[in-house]
Amino acid sequence: MASRNIGAYARSPYAMFPYAKKYGGDDLNLQVRMIGIGNHFLCLQCNHVIYNTKNLRILWQIASDGITLDNINTSTHSSKDKNSVNLKSDVIEQYWQSNGCTSEWITFDMGLNNAKSIDTLALIGTNLSSSAKINLKGYDENGDAETPSEVTWASIQSFSNFSGSGRDMVIWISPENPKTKYRYYRLGIDDSTRNNTSTPYIRIGRLVAGRALCLSGENCLDNVSMKRVNYKDEFVINGFTSIANNRSIKKTMTISFKDLNRLGYINYKRLMEYIEYSRDTMKSLVIIDPSDEYKYEYSVYSKLKDTPDESHSYVSDDTSNVSMNLSYDEAK
Repeated sequence: MASRNIGAYARSPYAMFPYAKKYGGDDLNLQVRMIGIGNHFLCLQCNHVIYNTKNLRILWQIASDGITLDNINTSTHSSKDKNSVNLKSDVIEQYWQSNGCTSEWITFDMGLNNAKSIDTLALIGTNLSSSAKINLKGYDENGDAETPSEVTWASIQSFSNFSGSGRDMVIWISPENPKTKYRYYRLGIDDSTRNNTSTPYIRIGRLVAGRALCLSGENCLDNVSMKRVNYKDEFVINGFTSIANNRSIKKTMTISFKDLNRLGYINYKRLMEYIEYSRDTMKSLVIIDPSDEYKYEYSVYSKLKDTPDESHSYVSDDTSNVSMNLSYDEAK
């Protein structure tokens, strides 16, 4: 490994070997003092994890969907066609609705021997008010000796007064990289103020949770464009008059990446993994700026319109830049 001497210190850049470069290694900024004469094995192993709460993140592997059809349960549901299975439906208009909203819970099972950690969670198509309180808890049991209702849950995070109230979406992002994996998760929701409204129930169109792709190390977002589209049924009844049924307003969004360093950073490689997995058939949660209070506004749960065109610019042996656009349409 190449290194440069700084007095009695040696500082070695990370991933200098050609076989490591393709993984987009980032400089770990480590400094080691060598004592004695000759070669010494440090016997150290480092797990480099890309995690931040400020840059673009894409949740494209929905761990909360589990590995079985009936892995999600709820405390109540108001009717047969508004039960818990709708929380896994990408058709947001097919929603789960509670039979009361003072205290409700949702549990989801990752699957046998499939414990996962969660750094991103979203409730999409929801009517939660700004006074709602949400608690996320976990429990790991790889066997079937106990059921989630019989165990002691470990508290992961509580959040309330979320700024997304009125925006039809609630997003929680772990402030730190979560280290503990659980098989079972329980989401407790208290929105008792809705009891005094004309809609005394909780509604959620889609629950998504898992570990997100987090961009790191380079400022590659060049431009974001958005549009709100009114989807409606309209027909002409005579030469001058038409009737329209306004069904919903959906967002379209295009993210422009400029000069992604294909060789120097891991962002391009991770984006390609996401695109090749999801293609233009699977929906993902895209969050432009997770640290901004308007992350609900600049977020979509959508498929790609199509796989992107890539513009490659070779600069040197360690720099090859790629520019491309990712385009989304929530109605797709």
